[in-house]
Amino acid sequence: MIATPLPPGVDPQTFCVIIDGRVVYEPLPKQKHYHESTAPYRLFGGSKGSGKSKAIRFDHYLPSLQVPGMKSLILRRMKLELQRSHLRFVPKEAKELGLSERALKRNEAGAAVLYFPNGSLIEFGHCHDETSIEQYLSAEYDRISFDEVVTFTEEMYLAITTSCRTTIPGLTPTVGGGTNPVMKRAHGGYWVKRRWILKDITLDEDETYDPNDYEYIPALPKDNPHLNWKDYERKLSRLPPSLRAAYRDGDWDASEDGFFNEFRKVDKPPLEDGVPRKSHVVEFPRFGPSYPRYCGLDWGYMTDEGVCLWAVYADDGHLYIEDEFTFNGKHRERYIAKEIAQQIVSRNKAFGITVRKTYCDAKMDEGRGHESVETYMSTFAKHGVTPIVVGERDRVNGWARLRAWLRNHPDGTPFLRIHPRCKYLIRTFGEVSVDEDNDLDLDTDGPDHAIDALRFLVASRAAPLGTPPEKDFPADSIGALARQALAAENQQHKLGHDNVRRGRYA
Repeated sequence: MIATPLPPGVDPQTFCVIIDGRVVYEPLPKQKHYHESTAPYRLFGGSKGSGKSKAIRFDHYLPSLQVPGMKSLILRRMKLELQRSHLRFVPKEAKELGLSERALKRNEAGAAVLYFPNGSLIEFGHCHDETSIEQYLSAEYDRISFDEVVTFTEEMYLAITTSCRTTIPGLTPTVGGGTNPVMKRAHGGYWVKRRWILKDITLDEDETYDPNDYEYIPALPKDNPHLNWKDYERKLSRLPPSLRAAYRDGDWDASEDGFFNEFRKVDKPPLEDGVPRKSHVVEFPRFGPSYPRYCGLDWGYMTDEGVCLWAVYADDGHLYIEDEFTFNGKHRERYIAKEIAQQIVSRNKAFGITVRKTYCDAKMDEGRGHESVETYMSTFAKHGVTPIVVGERDRVNGWARLRAWLRNHPDGTPFLRIHPRCKYLIRTFGEVSVDEDNDLDLDTDGPDHAIDALRFLVASRAAPLGTPPEKDFPADSIGALARQALAAENQQHKLGHDNVRRGRYA
């Protein structure tokens, strides 16, 4: 990504900067990887002490020395962070690069601009809130870097990157950045994990998203030979578990305020107690029509998505979330209640299933819906989503019940099993955060719609205690015949699971 040819004194193979026989910058392997990356959106991430901030500055210094008239921007979220992480180092580095003492001009806003003799400049700025975005939209930058990108909102990032463009022939505009993987979900940092780590941005959310455009370069403190790693590791190990995992291990699953940190998208190593930590997300074949289905439904229209989940309480003691339907919201075409009800019924018919009961948000039984004076709940019932009842109103009790389902079944796997096709539900588990005013509830300003639908489902049942005992039915009774049918179908279902494990299932 560094403009070529590089400035005099820079080794094109190592990006080592040597001026007057003195080494000014000798990048570590991960820093070198960051400079070499050709991805439009690069992210140098991982734990503390891996040299991210310095790599960002030299990623701007080097092309600015070489390309006349180049304009670039380095951003931190807060002014004090900018001064501590960058501006305190710039004067010394600028002098070592041969710039005059007056090259750095500070302004009243607490930011600064570094000027080069060839007309290039590097602006150091901060973006405290959404109102601060405007000051960067009217400018044009050939390169932009966001330091500690998880502290920015996604709206800030996407808006400011629109100013990354160039009129300099042969120069490719690029966006860079660095971050520790500490995410305060209430502040929106999970979007970074989705764009660079999970790469699960949908076309509904961003129709231009290409996962190949986003490269993540991970680094750990032990990758930095200039650190006293043993001493530094001892200091990091004193931190709380979530911060320790993020700062020491570069763990993107760590979170300071995640509401469901026990949820696992992939298998994890056992903790000290040796209990398996198997993933809640697992492939399984569709259950047959005779299995009892239940739905959880959370309504959404303008800015909030609506979600319908299909669940099977299987006779092996597990709860299987078999499918999901996400509708409306700001990223999708909006349908009225009647149309959504018809789509749900259509899905039931397509799979030949009958839903025994649909549990919905209590708000759907309040006020007027889209049709005359009837409620949303009445509209859904009228158009075939029946029986439909109000789900659990007690949020705190509902979350407690859900946590019980996240625990392990006696067979060592979680009681709750979610099919990978339920992408919105899986994603939501990672995004929801603790309410700042009530640590027993989650922040309702976040994307909690799929989790609410799941809460209605699990709160309708007792917390799982293991495989439920079988009830005795008289011979030739309806119950006995139904059990025989389910047993036969369960055998087929088990065969399907075996095929999945052997890779035979498409």
